[in-house]
Amino acid sequence: MLEKAQEGPRRESIRQSWFAGIGLGLSQSLTTSSWALDFWYGGKLIAQGYISAKALFETFMILVSTGRVIADAGSMTTDLAKGSDAVGSVFAVLDRYTRIEPEDPEGNQPQTITGLKDGYDTWCGDKGAQLSGGKKQRIAIAYYSLVSLQRRAPQSSQPFH
Repeated sequence: MLEKAQEGPRRESIRQSWFAGIGLGLSQSLTTSSWALDFWYGGKLIAQGYISAKALFETFMILVSTGRVIADAGSMTTDLAKGSDAVGSVFAVLDRYTRIEPEDPEGNQPQTITGLKDGYDTWCGDKGAQLSGGKKQRIAIAYYSLVSLQRRAPQSSQPFH
């Protein structure tokens, strides 16, 4: 039974190993081919007197270092994709529409408070001792949201200058 359960993952692992091996082989052959082309053509240019040996090795070092930078950047694409997804979700949270609107009389009554037994007149004990920590937090958020909206309400009716 264990052998049967491992059959699918084993096949997938072998398939991924082939792709990784082929990819590594191609990248190594491209690297070696580009070096060979650089030295071959550079040798021809040196023989014809167009460039010096120093210029050939400078060009070679530039190509090698640039190739490594490009390869490093390519290996970071998955991290960059994850980062862009994270940034997108942050902006999605920031762009959410709130139901609490200063002009809407229904929007100024948070359900957290109106859902209590006596609404705004509910006795919560000294310093809210009869409330759980989460309820205290939700009531505090609702309270400060109302205070913030009340402070902004007169300004929101003024036209922009």
